[in-house]
Amino acid sequence: MPDDTIRISTRKNTLPGQPNGVILLAVSTTWLPFSYHQVFDLLTDERRRSQLDALSNGNSLHEVAHIANGSHPRNCVSLLRINAGSNSPQNVELLLQESSTHPSAGSLIVYSTIDVDAVQVVMSDEDPSFIPLLPTGFILFPTGSASSSSTSSNTTKNRSSTSGCLLTVGMQVLASAVPSAKLSLSSVTAVNHHLCSTVHQISTTLAGGTSAEPPVLDQ
Repeated sequence: MPDDTIRISTRKNTLPGQPNGVILLAVSTTWLPFSYHQVFDLLTDERRRSQLDALSNGNSLHEVAHIANGSHPRNCVSLLRINAGSNSPQNVELLLQESSTHPSAGSLIVYSTIDVDAVQVVMSDEDPSFIPLLPTGFILFPTGSASSSSTSSNTTKNRSSTSGCLLTVGMQVLASAVPSAKLSLSSVTAVNHHLCSTVHQISTTLAGGTSAEPPVLDQ
């Protein structure tokens, strides 16, 4: 994925609901030669998620809470435990995740790390608006094969098998806890690497390293 497809911006935050400091935002959209159902199933399957090192650092995930939010089993809010070696009764790593999919309108997966104290606040019916969260996530949108009405038979045959999805990856990182700090080049380099690695891991996990050219979209 070319580096120039990644868009990066920063903002300074001092309001409740997100950490105080300089927040780095990055987003990138890439075409993948897989149906958005395949990509969605991979990203929402905690048993396979550990294959995506850029997302979970190789640690397996375990769903500890599940709240349905629709008829599809993956339309839900989940609390996932990261099975990291550093975990202890006093230090448990958790992800709060919301996922949603529609038969033809695409899919959404958004998640953020959250600590046990914050979860207890929510379960106690206290005001959760001050809990600092930095969501990261994915938007998947289906792309069909090109129309055959104005193409030759050979072109139509080649394009008919070309379908996939647009994958948008967005992430937020606390670059500095000091709101007046300047953004460092190392932070930008790190987020570029993370986004590229994420897309690469998703693609290679689904296809075993095969690649394809994106479809030519009709104007």
